[in-house]
Amino acid sequence: MKAPAIILIVLGLAAVFGWMTWQLIRMGGLTGLTGGSTTIGIMIAVGVIGTAVLTGVLMRLAFFSSRKGYDEVVKFEARETPTEDPTADDET
Repeated sequence: MKAPAIILIVLGLAAVFGWMTWQLIRMGGLTGLTGGSTTIGIMIAVGVIGTAVLTGVLMRLAFFSSRKGYDEVVKFEARETPTEDPTADDET
């Protein structure tokens, strides 16, 4: 990516997160968001952080697996199966 595109993306994300923070403060913080229960706010924060950590770990494993070659296509060799001759007579 070129520098102007990166700058625009960073400024856009900063604007979005700034607006979200302003709205959260205007509502009364996590207490206003959860109806006055601090416990629910803590559980929401732990859930968001836990999800982010789990996502990071799974992405790290996916990249590790790809770089080590564990994601290569498996090639199977076909076994030759004995075929019966349909024209052969059975012993009768």
